[in-house]
Amino acid sequence: MIVGTRGSKLALVQTDYIRSCLYNITGEEVEKNIIKTKGDKITNSQLYNMDSKGLFTRELDNALLEEEVDFAVHSLKDVPTELNEDLEIVAVPPRESPNEVLISNYSWSELEEGSTLGTSSLRREAFCKLHDKDFELKPIR
Repeated sequence: MIVGTRGSKLALVQTDYIRSCLYNITGEEVEKNIIKTKGDKITNSQLYNMDSKGLFTRELDNALLEEEVDFAVHSLKDVPTELNEDLEIVAVPPRESPNEVLISNYSWSELEEGSTLGTSSLRREAFCKLHDKDFELKPIR
């Protein structure tokens, strides 16, 4: 079997988890085919500024439809709400921790007004703005 995956650290961790689960069930190794998606190639723009439907999934889905891979592993957050009619979601593994993480030399309460924070998420920007500390938010893509 061959699995299609993106090459990001998150995608590889998720894919290796699925490969391990399948190996434990079948005793067979699953080969990885790393596929670069349009979303991987766009590094100069925030994703919420563009039509992001299938940005991280389309090339993987096409490889599946062209029978280059047997299945693909996606982050559920990247899967469009409307799937190609020839594809289906056949499994969703148990969710890991959904908690957010701040990586800083300071705790959240120690961050001063005007501190600069980097994020690539519109949801995280909104969260930061809720705290009235007038953070300077910068894109990190």
